[in-house]
Amino acid sequence: MFSGLHFAWIAICAVIIAGLLTWSLLQKWKYKTALWVAVGYSVLSELVKVFSRIKEYDALKWKGELGGFIDVSALPLHLCSILIFIVFALALTKNEKVKSALLSFYVPVALCGGILAILIPNDGVNFDNVKVWQGFIYHSGIVWFSLYLIITKQVDLKLKAYIRNVIILLALVIIMLWVNGALQVYSRNGMYDINFFFLVHPPIDGLPILNLKHGYGAYLATIIAIGAFAITAVHIGPIIKEAIEKRKIKEQTEN
Repeated sequence: MFSGLHFAWIAICAVIIAGLLTWSLLQKWKYKTALWVAVGYSVLSELVKVFSRIKEYDALKWKGELGGFIDVSALPLHLCSILIFIVFALALTKNEKVKSALLSFYVPVALCGGILAILIPNDGVNFDNVKVWQGFIYHSGIVWFSLYLIITKQVDLKLKAYIRNVIILLALVIIMLWVNGALQVYSRNGMYDINFFFLVHPPIDGLPILNLKHGYGAYLATIIAIGAFAITAVHIGPIIKEAIEKRKIKEQTEN
């Protein structure tokens, strides 16, 4: 973490985000255009991840044949991976309320999750690893799309959306604790490869705060607290602005 190669990747990601953001804003992309770009890089990223992680094994050795499978750890069940399903739902839905709810969830999760994934690269930073390329570029894409939606004012980040997101994320944490436990039977490296939402152990070793030095309970509380802080940081500005506007309206009504 924060080696020379890592700083190089951070710079590459910054260029990708800034380039896409500048291009989309200067060209005045419509929402649909930006959304289909998000769908495109999401599909491409997932295909690269799937085909780069297919493994062969002697499943039918008695017949002299090889079998192939994708490792369970590559399933799209991480928080940022789940966003792939959301962009597909956004592309298909025509219901404005559904669209608003999906966007209000996508933006804070993508912005916080994407930035944290770039800062904490759990697949490493070597340039000769396709998983590294896939991870950094995909997370750059979701950060761009979330910033585009914020700047073009197409997302609701007010109090109601914040409360809904907190409830959804806490529910997902509980669900993923179950999922991680259920899928450990497929773990091929002890307890280290099935780690969705990073609820089993830290994404990488040696993190200053996110570690197991004080036990698993402290780690779980820390990762939840970091998530809560990050989501709140995205929502806090619109929430304060909403409160000020409501107060002004109340004062005008009373006068």
